[in-house]
Amino acid sequence: MSDLPSHPTPVAYDSLAAALAAHHIDLPADQAALLDKYRSLLWEWNEKLNLTRHTDFESFVIRDVVDSLELAKLIPQEDEVLDVGSGGGVPGLVLAIIRPDLQVALCESVGKRARVLEDMVERLGLHVPVFHERAEAHLEDSRYGTVAARAVAPIA
Repeated sequence: MSDLPSHPTPVAYDSLAAALAAHHIDLPADQAALLDKYRSLLWEWNEKLNLTRHTDFESFVIRDVVDSLELAKLIPQEDEVLDVGSGGGVPGLVLAIIRPDLQVALCESVGKRARVLEDMVERLGLHVPVFHERAEAHLEDSRYGTVAARAVAPIA
């Protein structure tokens, strides 16, 4: 019988840069810095509102950054993207940071979360509109090449 644990012990990184490097994610310095600022804002707001469970560098990179990077590979250049039920801004704000060619918009029906998203967008200096309404209402009058949704309730 082996003395090794059946599940690897998660590594605790002390910075976003270290976690990105460990997963062989190489972003331009300006994008990495903006992503770290976003992470900091997300965790700051998370203390007041429950926006994410990914409150360590490893889970943030694996669940938020890697997932968004994989999605980004599938989106055509200069596409219009709507993030439905944006919550804390994943994947929408991550996409806006790592793919500045995209026109990303966020749609969040919960007022408090929409206001947090507006605050983060402003503090990050991004040009990302935030729509405080249900997705089906927003999509009646708007069209997007890509619509992303993560952990949302079914649309009625």
